[in-house]
Amino acid sequence: MAGVRKLTLAHYRNASRTFVDMVGGRPSSTVTLDDIVNIKRVLQNRYTPYSALNRLTVSIAIIRHGQNIGEIPMFAIPRDARKLRKGAPFRRIYQRSEIENMLKIADPTLKACILLGLNLGYGNHDCGRLRSSHICGSLVDMVRDKTGVERRGWLWPQTLDALSEVGLPLKNLKGKAIVSERGDYLGPRFRRLMVRAGVEQNGRGFYSMRRTYRTAVDTHPDMPAIDLTMGHTTPGMGARYVAWISDERLRAVSVHARASIFGEGSERDVVVRPPAVRTLAATV
Repeated sequence: MAGVRKLTLAHYRNASRTFVDMVGGRPSSTVTLDDIVNIKRVLQNRYTPYSALNRLTVSIAIIRHGQNIGEIPMFAIPRDARKLRKGAPFRRIYQRSEIENMLKIADPTLKACILLGLNLGYGNHDCGRLRSSHICGSLVDMVRDKTGVERRGWLWPQTLDALSEVGLPLKNLKGKAIVSERGDYLGPRFRRLMVRAGVEQNGRGFYSMRRTYRTAVDTHPDMPAIDLTMGHTTPGMGARYVAWISDERLRAVSVHARASIFGEGSERDVVVRPPAVRTLAATV
């Protein structure tokens, strides 16, 4: 499949296993609309909304392909077949006590990932792509892979210390990249941590760290700086004429995030690290 990334193919394979687990071993002629209903029910109880939708979409695509080649009986698939039950909004973010419980028992790599998620809204793939060359002093500067938009932000001292302890790129227990085109090891590993910390809830996963960060900084008035930390494009004509957002503005967003999430944060909590930190991270 030319033009399809290896990571995308890996997602398709993993999602296909759900369909096989649910209907495998049966004649294809017995597949019905009830199978889609059962698959939705299982996925919503087992995965986060994003993962559930991904697997459900692939399952429906398999059924439609089977219908097109005559292997599966023709039956109407409702337009809202992919619509999943919405969970309570508060479940999509983490509370301070839950974060503290996870940080207490997290291994060094997971701790670094959690802090990246809370500090700058990093998702799974952002953590996997981070390299020491992206860090200079207290600033991290990289392009968001999903959108191709520039992304900059100010790192907490705790985040820098955690990254220095484990080194970059972040790796799993077997020494492989924690997130790469070959697979995402961070998601399942984080879910096991949630269970151990007693904070597991349906509809939440590591990506909810990004939602927690965005919720925490929502009350900060500098939206262009927030968008830059998240790799979003600031809407509006005026944004086109802004050539640079100062480091101090990014630092202010970082202080605000720490104060909102942990109930603490002042000028002394987000100190200035000299550019030598880039060299330090590169030698770990």
